[in-house]
Amino acid sequence: MSMSVDVIYALALKPGDWYAGTVDKDAPTRQVQPFARAHRVESVESWMGEDGWKWLTITSGPFALTPVKAASQVLVIRHLEGSQS
Repeated sequence: MSMSVDVIYALALKPGDWYAGTVDKDAPTRQVQPFARAHRVESVESWMGEDGWKWLTITSGPFALTPVKAASQVLVIRHLEGSQS
């Protein structure tokens, strides 16, 4: 199975993606702050915060992950379209 690892905007997350963390260029040790392991995205719901930003609630299995700004860059692992291997 062919996979790709990409940095995308959180708004582009979709069910079936593996969400691995947010990109934080000011992080002291590394630019990507990953989870202990990637979480498979089951659903993505957007909502408007009181701060005027669009936020996303990302659900993985029975868990809602920490809300993420839609404009945040995130690390995602995806199956390549049309891949047979």
